[in-house]
Amino acid sequence: MNRLTRSAFILGAVWLMTYARAGRVDLQGVGQLRVVVEDLRPEVEAMIARETIKSAVELRLRQTGISLADDDSRPSDYLYINLAAIEPTGTALWAFSLRVAFFECGVTHTRDGTACAGVWETSDMATAGRADFIESVRTAVLEVVDSFLRGRFGERIAVRSRARAPAQPEQE
Repeated sequence: MNRLTRSAFILGAVWLMTYARAGRVDLQGVGQLRVVVEDLRPEVEAMIARETIKSAVELRLRQTGISLADDDSRPSDYLYINLAAIEPTGTALWAFSLRVAFFECGVTHTRDGTACAGVWETSDMATAGRADFIESVRTAVLEVVDSFLRGRFGERIAVRSRARAPAQPEQE
C-alpha cells in the first residue's frame, strides 16, 4: 500500500469513528452527576419552581440508575438546564426555550484546579397556554433528558417508575 492510500485509509477511519460517535455521550466512568438549573425569572418561578424542574430531572436520573452527587463543593460532572420564558403582550401563550447540556469535569486541569467541558448539548423552543405551561415545560425537560440518556445507553434505557400492567388474576 503506498503512502497516499495508507493516509487516505487512516483519515477515513478517523472520520468514520468520529461520525459514528456524533450525538452520543460517553458516560463510562462517570461516577455521579449533579443537576444544575439556572435561576428563573420571577414571573416564571411563580409558575414553575426551579426546584420542581431539578427534582424531576434528578428523579429521572435515579430511575435509570445514575447516582447523584451530594456535595456541591467537589467538581463533578453535571447536567445543566436553562429555561427562559416570556408571555408576549396580547397573547394567551407563553413562549419558552430550553437548553440542556452535559458537562464533564476533570477532562482538563488548569492552574486553578479542574476544568469542566461541555460534551453534549441540545435546545428546544415551544409555546404553551398558561394552563398547560407547567406540564409542557416538565414534558419538554424530561424528553430532552431521555434523549441525552438514550444517546449513551441506546434503547437499553428503562425508566423503572413507569407503570406496570396490572397483574392478571390467576386462572383456575
